Amino acid sequence: MSKRQEVTAVRVANVPAETFEAASDTLRATPPAEVTPGDKRKAILLALKAWGGEGGKSDNQIAAQVGCSQVYVWRIHQELITSNKLPARETVKGQDGRVRPATRTPKAPPVSFP
Repeated sequence: MSKRQEVTAVRVANVPAETFEAASDTLRATPPAEVTPGDKRKAILLALKAWGGEGGKSDNQIAAQVGCSQVYVWRIHQELITSNKLPARETVKGQDGRVRPATRTPKAPPVSFP
């Protein structure tokens, strides 16, 4: 087993048991050099359904798990939210284990006096 295949196997091994069975066939059977964007999208969809709920993993964590960019995960996440296949989350768990708001509240504009 090459170094790239070991890294892919570790990524797949961190997926929950029910998701692992579906993802392992795709990612382990295919050498890492031949993983297509469709395979990555399928892995992202599985990860978002498993961890995308309230207090779940952030898009950055899912991107690191799958091996793609955070922007790609964010785009797919937004597609699922707008198509009502995944509810918008209010909180997310960071890498340090703390739960934080999923979106930041905008700062009030400065008050100007005449």
